[in-house]
Parts: sequence; structure tokens; C-alpha cells
Amino acid sequence: MENIKILFVEDDEGIREELASFLGRYAKAGLYIAKDGVEGLTLFHRHQPDIVISDIKMPKMTGIEMVKKIRETDPDIPVVFTTAHSDSAYFMEAIELQVDSYLLKPIELKQLRRKIKKIAKELALRRAYESQKIIMNEIAHLQGNLLVVFDKAFDLLFLNEVGLDFWGIASMDEALAKNVMIAERMVKENDYFYPSEVKGRSWINEIQTLDPHKRIIALRSLDGESVHAYIVDITHVEESQHTIVALSEITKIEEERSSYQKRVYIDDLTQAYNRAMFDKELEIAVKKALKEGAELSMILLDIDHFKHVNDKYGHMTGDEILIGVSDLVKSNIRTHDLFARWGGEEFVLLLPDTGLKGARKLAVNLRKRIASHIFPHDISLTCSFGVATVGGREDMCLFKKADEALYEAKLQGRNRVIVH
Repeated sequence: MENIKILFVEDDEGIREELASFLGRYAKAGLYIAKDGVEGLTLFHRHQPDIVISDIKMPKMTGIEMVKKIRETDPDIPVVFTTAHSDSAYFMEAIELQVDSYLLKPIELKQLRRKIKKIAKELALRRAYESQKIIMNEIAHLQGNLLVVFDKAFDLLFLNEVGLDFWGIASMDEALAKNVMIAERMVKENDYFYPSEVKGRSWINEIQTLDPHKRIIALRSLDGESVHAYIVDITHVEESQHTIVALSEITKIEEERSSYQKRVYIDDLTQAYNRAMFDKELEIAVKKALKEGAELSMILLDIDHFKHVNDKYGHMTGDEILIGVSDLVKSNIRTHDLFARWGGEEFVLLLPDTGLKGARKLAVNLRKRIASHIFPHDISLTCSFGVATVGGREDMCLFKKADEALYEAKLQGRNRVIVH
């Protein structure tokens, strides 16, 4: 597991002592312990930990107040809150902070270990991705680049052998006759740069307005069967008025980056998106819906009495159930709907261009399909659903509304759909 630093903040002396030795096994790079939010904030700024584990309700400064201040410095710091059942008022406020996890006291050590290992794994992937970006920039300066030189009028002067091979051209004379244009081979893909004008030199001026690490283009191969990614380095020679364009291929690195991103945003068990992905897309979708006046709805679903399944059949069977529910939902939604595992036995659906009526219809259909489905070991089960939609000038309260509706569904006896 990745060497990590943990900040542990807890006002109860007994719990502090109990968990200190346990957390020390995983905080190989350092464990910092505080008895309240004020002390915790000081230790955070001094040691810059990788994970914050904190009680919510504390004297002097609550865990929520501390985390708000921490996120002013590091908005991406992973946070695990511990809380008692009696802290429900604080718990609702904590949800708005979109922390990584919540653990109820008394804390189950196995569950805490799983949370720490999961976060450590995500940190390792993130660090690996950052190192890949460094390598990507270094490759731009290695030999073997595709080099193109243009004169003052942006007419082609030179194309090296790598470039000739890429364009399928035998000689420089043929390249000059065809007046090779880089932009004409560019394709719109992922977040790569694509010019507003493919002829002339305007694309060079356009790409230079971007940060250097975003100057990445995708070019289609000669046979049209594949797409290659290149980082673009542009040099203007004042004396000759020549422009040198160096294209360094980073296709393999980009494929690895894509793979890393997928692993960061996919739930290992169900292969649905995870909470990190959902949080990221929710903010974008809500802002877009409010700006454009588009419809956007959400469905929050929770497996009823899931603890009974784990207690009776074991956690391996429980995992099979989670996978089964996930597969069932995924087979009954549109390709552009976002489906994610929120945590435990709770899942969430984000439905673009869908109003309350359409979202309720889908929730009712999913409820019936799950209730009638026979899961492994001849297990039958039900789910409760909370449905909400964006309306008026609301911002990020969409999840809260769906959560309130789900809570009402539970109160009314479960296995039902409640619309906020």
C-alpha cells in the first residue's frame, strides 16, 4: 500500500488511544493526532497529510468547520468523518462537503481499514498519473519527433522522415507539391485540441493560447484505421521568420492515462461509476441545466434490509447481490445516463434531459424489475427509491432532495418510489 500520512482528529480520549495504534499500521509516512478542530487544522498545515479522519462533533471547532478551512487550501484532500447516531444534524451538513466516507461509532476496524486502503489506492493512481504527465513533457524533447518547418507565409519548407512516413510521402518534393497541412489530419477526440479553422496558420496561433500541457492533438493515421496523440511544441525563429512545429507522439502514454482515469472513477466491485465520478459530473450537469434551462433529474436507490443478506448469507453473497442490482439497473437505462455506486448498498442515477415524470417512470420500472428478479441463491429483494429534479434557481441541493425522498420511502415501509 502507498506510504501515506494520516491526520486523526478525535476529542474522545478513549477512542483516540484505541485507534492510534491501528492507524499507525497504515500511516507509514506519519500519523498526526489532534483532540479538536483547532489543533487538527494546525497539524494539517504543518504536515500536509494525505488523508484526514475526523470526528464531526468537537469542542472549539467542529470537524465540519475544520474540513471547510482545510479545503480552502486543498480542495481534493480525502476526508473520512466519524459520527454518532445522535449527530444527525451535523451529518446532513457534512453531506454537503462531499467527503469520501462516513463511519458510524463505534467504528468497525475492518470497515475503516477498507476505506483507508481504497483511498491509498486512489492516491497511488493519482500520483502515477502525475508522473506520466511529467514523462509526457520530457518526451517532447526527445529525438524521433515529427518535425515540420514553415516559412513566413506558412508555406511548407521541410518535413522530416518521420513526417514523410506518417503522410505516406516518398520525398520532400512530393510533400511540397501536396502542401501538407497538419490540421487537415486532426480529429475531434476526447479533450484534445481541434482548430476552428483547418487551413492556414491560424491553428498555430490558436493552440498557443493554451497552457503547454494542453497542447495535445489527435491525428488520423494514413490508412484511417487508428488515431495517434501528439504533444505540440512550436518554435518561432526570429532571424529567418521560420516556424518549427515538433510533434511528439504520446499515444501509449495517453492510453495509460485513460486507463488510470477509468480505474480512479470506476467502482471495483460493481464496475459502475464511483462516487468521485458522480460528484464530478453532478456539479457540471447541474450548472449546465440551470444555465440552459434544461431538465435534469436524479434517482437515489437503496437495497432494503441489505444487512440481513450479509448476516444470513455472508459478504461474498452480498457482493453478488450488489453486482446483480448494478447489472440490472445498467441494462435498463440510456447510454448517456450516469449510474454510480454511492456507497454500501446505495446507488444513484443522474438523468440528463429528463423531467420528474420521466424519472419517476424509470424508478417505478426499476423497482418492479428488481422486486421480481431472482438473485443468486434464490434470493429475492426490494429497493427503495427517492426521485428529485432541478428546478428554479437551485444549485447543488439536487442530491439532498433525492436523499430526503429516499428517507421518506424508507419511513413509509420500503419497496416504493417517493418523489420530492
